[in-house]
Amino acid sequence: MQLYRGYTKATIYAIPVSVYKINNLDISPHNAVLIGTTIWGLICHRHANIIPLIGLCSYLMNNIYLAMESMNQGSLRSVLAHSNNVKLPWNHHFLDMAISICRAMSYLHGRNHIHKDLSSSSIFVGLNYRSTKVGWNDVFGFERAHGKPRPCDVYLAPEILSGNSNYDTRSDIYSFGIVLWEMITKESPEQIYSEYQEKMRRNYSFTNNEFVLEFPSEDLSIPEYVEDLFEDCTDGNPYNRPTFEEILLTLESEKSKLMAKF
Repeated sequence: MQLYRGYTKATIYAIPVSVYKINNLDISPHNAVLIGTTIWGLICHRHANIIPLIGLCSYLMNNIYLAMESMNQGSLRSVLAHSNNVKLPWNHHFLDMAISICRAMSYLHGRNHIHKDLSSSSIFVGLNYRSTKVGWNDVFGFERAHGKPRPCDVYLAPEILSGNSNYDTRSDIYSFGIVLWEMITKESPEQIYSEYQEKMRRNYSFTNNEFVLEFPSEDLSIPEYVEDLFEDCTDGNPYNRPTFEEILLTLESEKSKLMAKF
């Protein structure tokens, strides 16, 4: 997949766009259905916190161009990688980001849509570091079409990684828990997670509640409820994880408490 950046032509103002060129698609009968379903989903999912599809076209049948809105600061992963250059406290920036992500995911789950690719690379940040939208890093997700995990995917819930379950809303919740950890630590979870993934492949059970990603509890600037959310979202038993609506209620309640102080 190739990525191009540009602007739309408009009479009032130009919208920054990212154009994804997806080459040499396998247009088998099954994949054709998957592509059609995915594009229809991109068209139908209209929400303030979801990256919108602006346009699409095809060339020689097996090449597709997708034009989607581009956010000024790029992906959350990119923002976190350069966080030493910008001070982003939880209460003033990341709380707003988390609320935006939960609003988008609650919208998708309310329409029976499972994201399957939620990560800091598929979350995009606006100019003020508060405006945040959920997009797709693996737009068509052929490798995930039958619930098959991609290698070294640190955002996979253990029940998906072990092959004991297919994707559902609870697996998206787990992915969000890993994103929360990234927001707090500003670190990439890949290195820490690789050993745990191998362990889960060999021996998995719903009774395993071991957390491999530890919160920096000595950091007094991190609210206790954030650590609680992380632990709830990454619970080894998927049936113990909260819904995005429940997470959103917690985050918006904490936001209201902060606003009441001013």
